[in-house]
Amino acid sequence: MRRNFLPHLYFTKITYFVTIFVYNQFIMAHVDITSQEQFDGNVLGSQLPVIVDFWADWCGPCHMLAPTFEELSDEYSGKVTFAKLDVDALPDIAAKLGVQSIPTTIIFKDGKETLRIIGAHPKHDYVQALTNLA
Repeated sequence: MRRNFLPHLYFTKITYFVTIFVYNQFIMAHVDITSQEQFDGNVLGSQLPVIVDFWADWCGPCHMLAPTFEELSDEYSGKVTFAKLDVDALPDIAAKLGVQSIPTTIIFKDGKETLRIIGAHPKHDYVQALTNLA
């Protein structure tokens, strides 16, 4: 009996790793900004328009916006880059951009801010903003 346990344990670990890898690669359609360098490269240096969600874990409206943000990231995949930036982890970037209230969503095009949406809005407001980018 003990011999059957070990292969099952290894299989479980491999299955868990593959599941996490697949989830991170294919379901999460946004970039998590975790450093200034990543912000510079993925947002300011992007060839595509970028929509950045400035949020915090303790923010209720931020959690309300999250499903809408994920839906939009799936719908606009390949056309717009979606990024999330935790203001508690990177307060310097938020301060430099003048983010004083969250959730704040900023759309960047060619490395420059083109639109700022403060607060959680209905999905159609974000769709209209993204449609006006063209």
